[in-house]
Amino acid sequence: MLKFVIYGIGARGKLFLEWFDKTRVAAIVDRNPKLQGTQYEGIDIISLDAYEERFPNLFLIVTPSDDGREILVDLAKRGITRVLPLLRAPMELTSYEAPLPFEEMMLVAGETTVDTPIAIWGVNIFTIVLYEYLVSSGYHDVSIIDLPEQADVIAAIQEDASYHFLSQAEADAKSAKILIVDRFLHRTSQAVPANGICFYKFFDLSCYQKYRDLSVFRNRHKGESCFVIGTGPSLQIADLDTLATAGVPCFGVNTVYRAYSKTKWRPTYHVSTDPSMYAYLEKDVGLLKGVDAVFLGDRQRKSPKAIDAENLYVYHSSLEYFEDEGSDFSDDVNKVCYGAGSVLYTCLQIAVYMGFQNIYIIGADCQYKNAGHAGDHFIDDYDDDAEVDGILIPEDLFRGYRSARRFAEAHGIHMYNATRGGLLEVFDRVDFDSLFTDGAFTPEHAVIHPRKMS
Repeated sequence: MLKFVIYGIGARGKLFLEWFDKTRVAAIVDRNPKLQGTQYEGIDIISLDAYEERFPNLFLIVTPSDDGREILVDLAKRGITRVLPLLRAPMELTSYEAPLPFEEMMLVAGETTVDTPIAIWGVNIFTIVLYEYLVSSGYHDVSIIDLPEQADVIAAIQEDASYHFLSQAEADAKSAKILIVDRFLHRTSQAVPANGICFYKFFDLSCYQKYRDLSVFRNRHKGESCFVIGTGPSLQIADLDTLATAGVPCFGVNTVYRAYSKTKWRPTYHVSTDPSMYAYLEKDVGLLKGVDAVFLGDRQRKSPKAIDAENLYVYHSSLEYFEDEGSDFSDDVNKVCYGAGSVLYTCLQIAVYMGFQNIYIIGADCQYKNAGHAGDHFIDDYDDDAEVDGILIPEDLFRGYRSARRFAEAHGIHMYNATRGGLLEVFDRVDFDSLFTDGAFTPEHAVIHPRKMS
């Protein structure tokens, strides 16, 4: 059976190792020199150079998400091809504290017996784990489809006789159930089997059914207008005061409540993808008192703790790997909210689900001097992180916003950027001040500037 080296021992790497068989992990690669030479749960942490010297024939499981593509490019430049990115696999691989619920997952495939031929389309670490589960569960005919797009990786796996490969034509000839497990290949390959079953999205697992029903929010604000409040430096406390006076529904995000001492404004809804929000709320639930509903993502910690707040709702968060086509945009947040680099993207999905017809975004500067930390927000004490060096131009944000715009245009929904300045040109711009007359919200008087980007 294959052995592996884990690349990255951050949050995703640690979650993955909580259920993965550690006896199959020869080492952990991490770029942090302070970690190199130490151990994690008895496994040596080494440099990438040491990996090339000691374990060049073992597959690297690349766990980072934020800079995962940068790592993949670096590995390709080094000529390292035995790579299995978690980015391509279902998100459940980095969300479980116990072995994956394969019995529930198999329900996605429909009726199967141990005699049902199963062919897995796409190769990543989930492919290996799923294959081994099916074989150990008594399935007699399990194969991996030999894809030309992944020839190098497949050739390396084929060196281990434990895995059986076959062609797409052979899979079709035996009427195999084809499980598509690679999210990225599914979007870009010209050879995606028409009869394939999407086996990387699992919205109906029992672990997700414990959350409170979000359908109570469907079309709650049908036809209304709202504001989604980003926390970029362009946001002014006076803007919040204006919104408070006008009484327009608003979405606040993350630790925006740290501005409460400076304004009478409070959001109607609060949304967070920030894992620290759980800790903040556990310490002081009263921070969001008076907010109609607080939405927190489930993927931000291993098991969202029960917080004693009647207005708390947990949504199922899916942080998919995507490139130029952008992230998916959910039309049913009771099942899932997709990520795209910003909590505002989640807000847009929830706002659409609530039926808002006109959605105005403010404080979305999309221009970071310190990678989203000190000095990159509208108040100095927005978070507790120390200042970091570097400039972040988040192209992923724009890809996500383009997905939101496409969804909105297809469904007759209007999204506007009312941010003062900044780099977000995906939506038509509207002058924030022109939306209000004598304290009242008067969008009919708005000054709108068509977007600059296609």
